[in-house]
Amino acid sequence: MVCAVISCAHLTLAWAYDVAAVENVSSLREEFSVDGRQREVLYLYPTVASGSKPPPAIVLLHYLNGTPAPMADLTGVARLVRDYGVWVVLPQALSGKWNASSTYVKYVNDVRYLDEVIAHAKARGVDARRIYMGGYSGGAFMTALYACRRPQLIAAGLMVGGSLYHLDADLCDPTLGTPMLMINGTDDPLTAYGGNLLLQSVQDTAAFWARSNGCGGFSGTELPDIIDDGTRVHLRAYPNCTQGQAVELYTVSGGGHTWPGAVDFSPSLGVTSHDINATSLMWAFFQRFSRQP
Repeated sequence: MVCAVISCAHLTLAWAYDVAAVENVSSLREEFSVDGRQREVLYLYPTVASGSKPPPAIVLLHYLNGTPAPMADLTGVARLVRDYGVWVVLPQALSGKWNASSTYVKYVNDVRYLDEVIAHAKARGVDARRIYMGGYSGGAFMTALYACRRPQLIAAGLMVGGSLYHLDADLCDPTLGTPMLMINGTDDPLTAYGGNLLLQSVQDTAAFWARSNGCGGFSGTELPDIIDDGTRVHLRAYPNCTQGQAVELYTVSGGGHTWPGAVDFSPSLGVTSHDINATSLMWAFFQRFSRQP
């Protein structure tokens, strides 16, 4: 455990979180202090380690007013732990809200907190070259900010239902590109697909990441309409990037502020597409990349 910079409080099994049980997946909860504030994180890990190599890890950030266990259950991410031996690390935002913009009043430094989350994960033996970060809604915005500030610490990112603040795009100048996967609905009532006074459009955000990764042009593909749920999915891929990186944008026509493939937990947020599964796409994308120390 990493205690040189922060004060470690205690480590307990995470029975209080009531994560849905999945075969061969264990969980634990860790609490520690960052900048004088008590912070929490939930780990999902394979009961039996697979192979001798250090496992990869996904740092998965919850939505506004969310908590780790519902985020884990919504996304079904425990099956990645079961099937691929990956660790999933689910941090907890203070009061359920990530401080996800460089323009916000700095009442809490969540970039600093996520630095320590990653340090703790490394201390537990995960592969430092294969640490990924993804988020939904507010967690997507936090992922974008972290990729801007700490690109050297994550190998790839995922944004579901998020884009970039105009001012953050102007301030973000990562020293390294970060492969980025985006999934957005055209009928999202919270993150305007076409942008607004505060937010870049989704397509402009994808183009921003493409520039950051030194990508060339993009190709477009209409995906099969597998389920008659009123949505269609279009992939815009930027494959020709420097250092083997990539940017991909899945646009869900008719989709809302939702995690595709999940149970529709809040109809007021719009339609959830089942033509794609965001969790499966996330892992298929992530495992293509690693970050050299």
